[in-house]
Parts: sequence; structure tokens; C-alpha cells
Amino acid sequence: MARSCRSVPLMRCPGRSEYGMIRLPRIFLLAAAFAPWPLSAARPQVPAPPRHGEATLPGAATLHEATVLPGEGSQRPHEVSLQVPPWQGLLRVQTQLGARCTGFLIAPDIAVTAAHCLYSDATGRLLQPASVHVLLRYRMGDYAAHAQARRFVLPPGADRGRPVPEALDRALLLLDHPIAPVAETLRIAHALPASGTPLAMAGYGADRDEVAASGAPCRLLGIRRIGPGQVLDHDCAGTRGTSGAPLLARDAAGRWVVIGVQIEARIGSVGGRAAALVAAPAATPSDTISDR
Repeated sequence: MARSCRSVPLMRCPGRSEYGMIRLPRIFLLAAAFAPWPLSAARPQVPAPPRHGEATLPGAATLHEATVLPGEGSQRPHEVSLQVPPWQGLLRVQTQLGARCTGFLIAPDIAVTAAHCLYSDATGRLLQPASVHVLLRYRMGDYAAHAQARRFVLPPGADRGRPVPEALDRALLLLDHPIAPVAETLRIAHALPASGTPLAMAGYGADRDEVAASGAPCRLLGIRRIGPGQVLDHDCAGTRGTSGAPLLARDAAGRWVVIGVQIEARIGSVGGRAAALVAAPAATPSDTISDR
């Protein structure tokens, strides 16, 4: 059965705003922050979360709509099925201060979201990792699994306070335990596609934050290099709350892979920007760790 957010006191349920407070240490990893993360064989694996029976076709909508494939949907926002690829690893990211963003799994215990989601609006400082929670396949107060962050991993330059440089506005959340099998996590692209490539994106926008929704078919409009990173311009629909959502494209094998992390939606028009996310060959020995 799906778990309810009411069983987790630290989480905000529909119509509720109570939060608790837990404090744990935080560290930062520098350089190669988004290399494919090797998982130790000794790490415990969790069984696949139970199915809820809402949909059986890839990308099928769950609100009595026609079947919709990712990136090939109707011309209005529609709820995506969280029971089928590529949305099985979608997360709602929440903080004890009430902020909410979107995120996604790239390993059983590693999530990705926008770096600016991890900063306090009041202080401009990074939050304590343990105050950040992720809910796997959240829908209307229910979810498949819950975890807290134990560490943040940000690219060099993204850990210096707000505003976060847009090309570096991405972060890893190392979770306190695995919450899904590898098969339900998303792959990171090894190269960026060309402008005009069809894309898909879904997230928990402020206008429909109790369900994961996707808009009309969209495309990559362009790629801009800004300092050490790249920003992707796209025409995918999104609102506040979709920050951290995966921007997806198909690879040569036809699989949906992540090419970027949503960082900003255009206000009053369709489209937005994403921080490019491309897998590095491997983490380097020069990676450093510092405690707060």
C-alpha cells in the first residue's frame, strides 16, 4: 500500500503546514559532482514499491484522460503515470520550512534537484541536509517511499550562497537509505542533443502541486555556455515548483535520459531553462569533502 504523508510528522500533507526539526551535519563534494555514481554491492537494496493499479500503459494519464506518452501528450497539462518509465523515479522535494520542489532518482539512494531549492529564503544559506525530505511518486498525500538527505553535493561555485549561478543550479542529495531499485532510477545522458530535439518534463508545479503533471509536447530551443556550465533553453510548460524536474530526451537506443535539471519557468509564457546535466566518465581522485 502507498504510504501517507500523515505518517511522517516532518512532511507537509494537503491542508497541513506543521514541520518538525532535525539537524544533522552537512558536507560538500567538489568537482565531478555529477559523475555516474557507482553503487557498492554491500549497499542494501529495497524491493520495488507496490503498484497502485492506477495505470498500466507507459505514460498513461490517471485522471480518466486518453493515454499519453511522455513528450507526446495533449495540448493541456495532464497528470503523468508514476507507475511506468520514465516517471517511476520522480520525487517531490520538501523542506521543514515549507518550500517544495521536484526531484528525481539517479540511484537507489541518490536524488537530484535544483540547488536553489536547498537554500533558505530568509538567510540565503544552505539548509541542514536532514531538513530536506524526498517523497517518491507523491500523489495527493500518498507516496511510495520517504527519505531524508544526509549530504548535499553541489558543483564548485554553487555552494557560495544565493543567487546560484544558473549553469550550476543543480545538486545531488545523498539519501539516508535506498528507496527504489536501480531499474526505477533515471539515466543521465552522455552528451547533449541538438536543438529541436523533442523533450519531456514533468513536475509538481504550484498550480497542481499534489500531482505530477506534464504539458504539451516540447523541444530543445538552444544551448548556451555560461562559465563552467551550460544552460538549456526549452519550451516545456512549467511553473514554480517544477524546479528540479528532469528534462528528458531519447538517446540512440530510444530510452529516455536526463539532459538537464529544470531551474526556471517563464512567467506568463511557455518554456523555461534547465542546467545541463551530462554524465562524466568517473569521479576523480581530486574530489574533496568539507564539513560545515
